[in-house]
Amino acid sequence: MQRKQILYHLVFFYITIALIFFSSCTYLGVSTKQQKARLLLETKINLLNPEYVPMRFKILENKNSLIRVAVKFFDSQGNVIHRIEEQLYGNKLKFSFIELKVNEKSLILPYKIFSDKTEQEAGRFLPDFYQKNGFPEILNSKNVDADLHQLLTTVLTKVSLATIDTTDALIEGIKIRTYKNNGYELKQRYKFVTRENGEIMAMKE
Repeated sequence: MQRKQILYHLVFFYITIALIFFSSCTYLGVSTKQQKARLLLETKINLLNPEYVPMRFKILENKNSLIRVAVKFFDSQGNVIHRIEEQLYGNKLKFSFIELKVNEKSLILPYKIFSDKTEQEAGRFLPDFYQKNGFPEILNSKNVDADLHQLLTTVLTKVSLATIDTTDALIEGIKIRTYKNNGYELKQRYKFVTRENGEIMAMKE
C-alpha cells in the first residue's frame, strides 16, 4: 500500500513538472514572438508619413443642448474613407485620440467623439469608421508594405478589443488624449493634423 502511494506521488510530481515546463515554453514562445513583432514594427514605423490629416469636421447645428456634426475620415492621399453625421447632447464638442508610442514616435488615431455633457466612455468609437478588415486606413499609403499592414492591423484590433495596455510588448506606451479646445465655430470646417512627434492640432480651413 505504501509502495503504491509513493508511486502515485512520483507520477503526480512528474506530471506537475511536465505541465510547468510546457507552460514555460508556451509563455517564452509567445513572448519571443511579441518581441520579434516589436522589433519589426520599430523598423517599419519609418515607412509611415510624419504628418497626417485623418479627419475633418463641421458643426452643422448647435442649439437647445444638441450638437449635430458631420465628420469625414481620410487616408494619407486625401481620399475619403468614410463620412458620418452625429447628434450629441451637449453644448461643446470634444474629441479624444489614442496615442501609441513606437520607437520614440507617436501613432495618433482618432478615438472618441463626445461632448461636455457626456462621458468619454459613452462617446462614439471612431476606429469603426476608418478601419478596413482591422487595418487603420487613415495610415494607408503606397509605403505601407505587407509586414507593416499586418502589424498595424494587430495594433488596431487590440485597441478595438481593449486588450492593449501600457504593458503590451508591441508598443512602448499608450494613452488617451482629449484634445483641448475652447469651442468650434458653427458651420466652420476644421481639419485635425497629427504628427509623429505627438502634436495634435485642429485648424480652420
